Amino acid sequence: MIIYFILLAYIFLLPLVLQPIIPDYDKRQKWIAFLGVAFIFLIFSLKSPTVGSDIMGYREQYYISRYMSWSNNDYVFFETGYILLEKFFSKLGVSFQLFAALIYFVECLALYLFISKFSSDAMMSLLIFVCYLSFVFSMSGLRQTLAMSMCIFAYLLFYKQKPIPVILGIFIIALAITIHRSAYIFYIIPIVMIYSKKFVRFNLFVFLSILLISIFGRVFVWSAVNQLMKTVDVNTSITLGGNFIFLVGVMIFCVFTYETYYGLGILGSKRALANQPSEIVFEDTMCMRVSELCVFGEILFSGDSMLRTVNYFVILMVPLLPNMLMKYKEEQRTILKIGLILFLLFLFITETLIPNQLEISHYKFFWETI
Repeated sequence: MIIYFILLAYIFLLPLVLQPIIPDYDKRQKWIAFLGVAFIFLIFSLKSPTVGSDIMGYREQYYISRYMSWSNNDYVFFETGYILLEKFFSKLGVSFQLFAALIYFVECLALYLFISKFSSDAMMSLLIFVCYLSFVFSMSGLRQTLAMSMCIFAYLLFYKQKPIPVILGIFIIALAITIHRSAYIFYIIPIVMIYSKKFVRFNLFVFLSILLISIFGRVFVWSAVNQLMKTVDVNTSITLGGNFIFLVGVMIFCVFTYETYYGLGILGSKRALANQPSEIVFEDTMCMRVSELCVFGEILFSGDSMLRTVNYFVILMVPLLPNMLMKYKEEQRTILKIGLILFLLFLFITETLIPNQLEISHYKFFWETI
C-alpha cells in the first residue's frame, strides 16, 4: 500500500519543487503533468500481474493466443481488434508485462497530452485521475484502458475543428470499438462539441428533456445495446449511490461557476467570481456539458457493467474540472481546492485501498522475461 501514498506525496511535492526552478506558471504545469504521468506509468508498467482483479485473466488469455491460429477468434469473448493485437505481440514472443506496458504507455501519453493542453492545474488533474476512478480501473481493464486512450487522441483531433482531423478522429473511435465495444459511447462527444460551440448557455429545458430520456428511455437503450453489442438483461430499475450524488454535486458546481463567471446567470445575475473575461472559453463550456453527461450516464447505465461507459466522460473531467476552480478568487479557490483534495483522498483510501476489492493495495513489483 505504501507505493500509493508515495505516489500521492510525489504529486503534492511536484509544484513545490518545480516552482523555484520553473518560474513560468504555464511551463511549470506542463512539467508537473509530464513528471506526474511518468511516475504513474512506472507504477502501471512495473506492477505484478496479480495487481488488478482482471489482469491474471488477461495474462492467461494472452499466452493462450500465442497458440491460436489467426483465423480463430472464437476461443474468448473479446473484441476482434484486441484479439488480433495480442496475437501479434504474443506470437512475436513479447512477454505479457511488456505488452501491458505498451498499453499503459499509450494511456499515459494520451493523459499527458490531455492534461498539458487543457488543464490549468496539473496537480489537481493528476489527483482526480489517481483518486477517483481512472487509476484503479486502469490497473485491471486493459481493453477499455486502451480504447479510452484512443478516444482521448480522437478528442484532441476533434478539438482542431478541421475536416481531416475530425475524419481521422472518427476513424480512431471506430478502431477503439474493435478493442472494446464501450467506445461506441464516445461518438456522442463530437456532437456535444458542436452543440457546445453553437449554444454556450446552460439550457434547463434541454437538461430536463435529456434527464427524462435517461430515466424513461433506459429500456430502449438497453434493447439497442442488446442488439448491437452483447446480450444483457433489460434493466428497468435505476440503482444510484454515492457516486451519483458526487457527480450531481460536480455538475451543479460546474454549471453555477460557468454561468456566474461568464456573467450569463441562470437567474439573470451578472456577477463575476474573478476577472470576468470578454470571450467564453470552449473548454469551460465542454466541462459543463461533460459534467451533465456524467449524470445522464449514471442514470442511463446504472445497474449493469455498462456503467463503465461513464468512464469515457469522467476521463474528460480530469483536465477540465480544475479549470473551474481557477474561476474563483484566490481565497475561495484555496478553500475549494483543499475541500476537493480532502474528499479525493478520503475517496481513494475508503473506496480503493481499504476494501482491497480490486487487489491494488498489496502492490508487487514484477518483470516477466518469457
